[in-house]
Amino acid sequence: MANRGIIDLVLNGEHFELVPSFKNLDKLETVLNKGAVGFLRNDVASGTFKAGDVVSIIQICAAPINGRHPKWWTRDGIGDVVMNEGLIDVTTKVTQFIAAALSAGSDTDIKTVGSEDDQKK
Repeated sequence: MANRGIIDLVLNGEHFELVPSFKNLDKLETVLNKGAVGFLRNDVASGTFKAGDVVSIIQICAAPINGRHPKWWTRDGIGDVVMNEGLIDVTTKVTQFIAAALSAGSDTDIKTVGSEDDQKK
């Protein structure tokens, strides 16, 4: 499997990971009721996305590094934290997460998967 890279997200001083996987793409497409490609190309690119869309993606896809969601982990709580952190900054992280999930890993990653001693396949 290609290495797509986990996106680190810090909210309210707590660390979360956005793992670019099919499972997370499926969850975000379900909650947004639209495809990830369309959301990225149309809504995010044109600036017509809603703050609630970003909050929904975080709520269902962000995994806390310590294994426990904080007490403020509700839709309203996440929304307040996102606004405090800056909607554009957080949206940039979410966009990176979606783009990573929709793309293959780098050519180097693909050629070296399963290789021993850094030999190219």
